[in-house]
Amino acid sequence: MEKFEFLSNIIKTRRTIRYFSDQEISKDLLIKIMDVTRWIPTGSNLQDLRFIIVYNKKILRLIKMFSPGWIGDGNSVTIVICSDLKWALERGGLYAAKEMYLIHVGIAFQTIALLAHSLGLGTNPIVSFSKEAVKTILKLPENLEPVMIVLIGYPKVVPEPTPRLPLDKIISWVE
Repeated sequence: MEKFEFLSNIIKTRRTIRYFSDQEISKDLLIKIMDVTRWIPTGSNLQDLRFIIVYNKKILRLIKMFSPGWIGDGNSVTIVICSDLKWALERGGLYAAKEMYLIHVGIAFQTIALLAHSLGLGTNPIVSFSKEAVKTILKLPENLEPVMIVLIGYPKVVPEPTPRLPLDKIISWVE
C-alpha cells in the first residue's frame, strides 16, 4: 500500500507548468529520467521512440516560433519525442507506423512527467506545432516523425489543480 500511496501522490500533485524559473537543469538529471523512460512498454516491444533533447537557446526560440501551443516562458529544456516510423513499419507493420506509436508517445510523456515531478521539475506537453518546421530546424532524418514537444524545467509558478469529474461520470460497469 505504501507504493500505491507514494505513486498516487506523484500523479495527483503533478501539474502542467507554463512558467519556468531560470535554474538550469543538469544533463545528469535528464539522463536519469531518460534512462527510466526507455523501459516503457511498447506494443510488440517496438521501442520506436527517439528523444531529441534541446538545450540550445537559439534552437529553442526557433522551435517556439512554429509552436502555437507553446504558452509561457522561462528557462526550460525541450525533449522532442519522435517516432522512427520506418523502424515501426519494418518491425510492427502498418498499424504500428500509423497508430501504435501515438500510444507509445503518451506512455513516454506520462513517464517523463511523473519522473520529472518526483525530482522537483515540471513539464508541459505540446502537440500544436509545425512538424515540418521542427524536422527542418533539428535536421531530423526522414524516418523520424516529431510527435510531441515536452518542456521540462524547474517550475516558477505551480498552478492549482483543476477539478476532476467524479468516478460515476467516467466509469461504466459491465457485470
